[in-house]
Amino acid sequence: MAYSDYMAGRAVVITVVPTAAERIGADDALPVTPDEIATQASECAALGATVASVYGWTEGGEPSTAALPTVAAAVREATERLVVEYAVPPETRWGDYLAVLDERPRPELAQVRLTPTQYGHRGATTLTRRDVDRLLEELAARDIKPNLLVESGQDVHELHRLLASDRVQNPVVTLRLGARDGAVATPLSLLALLDALPDSAETIVAATGPNQYPMTTLALFLGAHVRVGMGDNRYLGREEPVERNRQLFQRVAEVISHGERSVADGSWTERAFELDGRRPEPP
Repeated sequence: MAYSDYMAGRAVVITVVPTAAERIGADDALPVTPDEIATQASECAALGATVASVYGWTEGGEPSTAALPTVAAAVREATERLVVEYAVPPETRWGDYLAVLDERPRPELAQVRLTPTQYGHRGATTLTRRDVDRLLEELAARDIKPNLLVESGQDVHELHRLLASDRVQNPVVTLRLGARDGAVATPLSLLALLDALPDSAETIVAATGPNQYPMTTLALFLGAHVRVGMGDNRYLGREEPVERNRQLFQRVAEVISHGERSVADGSWTERAFELDGRRPEPP
């Protein structure tokens, strides 16, 4: 990924993250059942989204990593246009993550954190380099492409370690700004972190809350892909809550329409992310 990708008119992959790992406050509009998540992901697919990054929620609207296969099945039933990516809260146990990856349907992508993370008010993960290396090995054994989550300079160092040791090649990377213990979402942070990422990476830029629109807009003109949705941001404006994910998607698609790039289709996404052969056969 580089600025030259923008100048060359390289297509943009848009990922939708339709729900979050948990509710915050009332959050009445957040889709929190497999059917609700699938319906809103499908709406974005109809507009051009090619990847859905999903968290697990039960039929009763409770967050649960174990429910990820149920959510994936609902998404696949609603549309065949989306690559499915699994995402899990930072406190998820390594074994629990592997357990859902062994169930059907399997995702094409799986989010991988690279460094320890704080969560809640006092919680902190104990993620080690050995844990990351083993998870990458397990994903490779299951033919699932990792999506490496970068939220800070420390994560960038770990990404380069993995590249130097040939544990990953041509990585898919999500650069997420504004996370609780990550890099602040400013133009300078975005520029510095993008510059530190390898050119071989297919980089997706995401940002939390009101940072989503300005950071993803800048990213589009710097050659990156983008991620939008209610999993990262619940407001269209300072006083205007989002009602459906497609509102956030339409806004970024409009920006793309005024630039020199086009929205990537499913075949382009699979080639760029090296997912050929990973898509499940339609029922």
